Amino acid sequence: MILNNTKGYQYHDTNYSTTRYYAMILNNTMGYQYHDTNYSTKIYNAMILNNTKGYQYHDTNYSTTRYHVMILNNTNGYQYHYTNYSTKVYHALLLNNTKGYQYHDTNYSTKIYHAMILNNTKGYQYHDTNNSTTKYHAVMLNNTKGYQYHDTNYSTKIYHAMILTTPRDTNIMILITAPRDTML
Repeated sequence: MILNNTKGYQYHDTNYSTTRYYAMILNNTMGYQYHDTNYSTKIYNAMILNNTKGYQYHDTNYSTTRYHVMILNNTNGYQYHYTNYSTKVYHALLLNNTKGYQYHDTNYSTKIYHAMILNNTKGYQYHDTNNSTTKYHAVMLNNTKGYQYHDTNYSTKIYHAMILTTPRDTNIMILITAPRDTML
């Protein structure tokens, strides 16, 4: 899927028949290029949310890790690293949420709102009654039960909603390259 992608992107997969592949760009004003030479042994999810400068991410060891990273409203690029994620919450990001969650924010500074669930096995419900002055992004990864979404006012905003379903106990990583040499 591409939503509000003003520069375009390039996608290539050498072996799609035995894999599930998902690549998304949300409000990406610079565009990015993605290539994967060996996708048959992994499931890959890549997302950019409102990333106007681009960033670069690389993971040297994928097979033994389960890694989820997202950038929300990153206008200048930033560096992110953590050694123990269980003690941190970053931009309303949930990882390995097995019960589902509900999120509401009445005043999110510049009215840019992002909500994500990764590895959500129970599904969740989201509702926003007045989103006309915000940019809203909702993403699910590894959601095995489905979800429900409703918005009463769509005409004056940018809205992106995605569901990515993958088999259970599967490693997920993110590899996104963009024009700027910013390392995540």
